[in-house]
Amino acid sequence: NLLHCQGLISLLKDNNDKIPADYLSKTFYSLRQATQTKNKEEIRRYLQLFKERIEKLDPQYAGNNQHDSYELLGLILSTIDQELSNAIGKKIDLTNFNPVDSSSNELVRIAL
Repeated sequence: NLLHCQGLISLLKDNNDKIPADYLSKTFYSLRQATQTKNKEEIRRYLQLFKERIEKLDPQYAGNNQHDSYELLGLILSTIDQELSNAIGKKIDLTNFNPVDSSSNELVRIAL
């Protein structure tokens, strides 16, 4: 689960104040925080906002049709990669990141 990838979450947490509010990565981090507090209203709100931001990035994801999960994951990771790189002024390379390995600290190593 991408919400539990510690390396990604740490990187977002450490740079949260530099990430503009309308970025997908900011919404992703807010969603992660809401899941930690188990606030159902906050979770619902951030899930909706996350979906809306994805739809703006790629209109094919509008509506409720099924899509390839790898394509969606690729869109999410490449967007977070680009947004974080822009926000912190340093290239973040997610190409070697394994989102299946929730203990992966690859992101932290790459970003430092």
